[in-house]
Amino acid sequence: MPYYTEPNTITEDMLTQLVNNDVEKNIETITKAIMDRYAKLEALGNDGEEDEVLDIMYADRKTIKETPKTVPVWDELGDVDQKKWIMKLIDAGLFKPRHGQGFHWLGQGYRNQDLWFWDKDKGVIPPCTDYDDYGGVPDHFLVGNGVGQFAPNHWENIVDHNSYVFLAPELLKEIQNTAKSVVTTHKYRENPYKVWHTSVMIKGHVYAVQIEMDDISDIDNVFMFDQGKLYKDD
Repeated sequence: MPYYTEPNTITEDMLTQLVNNDVEKNIETITKAIMDRYAKLEALGNDGEEDEVLDIMYADRKTIKETPKTVPVWDELGDVDQKKWIMKLIDAGLFKPRHGQGFHWLGQGYRNQDLWFWDKDKGVIPPCTDYDDYGGVPDHFLVGNGVGQFAPNHWENIVDHNSYVFLAPELLKEIQNTAKSVVTTHKYRENPYKVWHTSVMIKGHVYAVQIEMDDISDIDNVFMFDQGKLYKDD
């Protein structure tokens, strides 16, 4: 059942429009070819073949309109074929993704199944599966304030099942330099543990940061983002 909407979904309407556009091109091509053949026959004085040529032209046009090509069952396409059709849509100007945008094939699939991303240099790319087998944001799309970087909520309601994001080096260094730690306890944890707190400004908005680890100098740039907060567990 579809659970995502435009502009983050490849819709069946887009695919139908693409096929219909191809149909019109095919009709024009074959009609011209048949008319050229008819003109040659007429020039040669083969009047007896006129009805036959017209019958062929009518049959070919009818066939192309009804079965222009082998149209796949869209929701049964695998990754390789999905990618081919996505590129056809983009080349035809029917789908116009932005750099870093995530989108879904037909807005369906389990968790992050049928999820794709657009990279202005690499084209259509699959999710990153290094941190979750279901996939997520590609790790070269960085959260930060630089050109070509993103706010941490950029992929909310697009990536399902996980909320992994990857911080730019400058942002990670700022967190390391400003975070303050407190030792706390929890009824489900045997020993006290250290929690680091700070906040960062990203693309004009302030985000809280919480990190649970003993030594913040060991931190890497893989964070999770939820409810306006960047956080990380040891």
